[in-house]
Amino acid sequence: MNDFPQFNPLRNVLRIATSFSLLAVAVTFYMWMKPDMGAVAAFSLPAVVIAVLVFLRWGPANLIAGIFALGWFAYGVMMLYAEPDHWIAALIVTVLSIDIVLAVSWVGLQVRKAKRNL
Repeated sequence: MNDFPQFNPLRNVLRIATSFSLLAVAVTFYMWMKPDMGAVAAFSLPAVVIAVLVFLRWGPANLIAGIFALGWFAYGVMMLYAEPDHWIAALIVTVLSIDIVLAVSWVGLQVRKAKRNL
């Protein structure tokens, strides 16, 4: 029995929201670390690649996005404490990473909740 229907508008909305959140993370890291292009490549490039893969519906892209978002969350929280001068960018990255984790896991959480109610 397939718990995931082929056409689910919520999944499409979450896929697009995840892609835009990933692109927003990439832009935030680019603006934050612009003078150091090595750091820009290390932080922004993976977010752009994952955003494209999520948008193209590549199977494990949501898992990879969630794993990277947990790392960005930890980095954002660390920078909130370590560098108070950059608190706005760190807070944006932290909030966007929470958004990514919720978006990639929302459908799975709904299925799990539906199974419990049966």
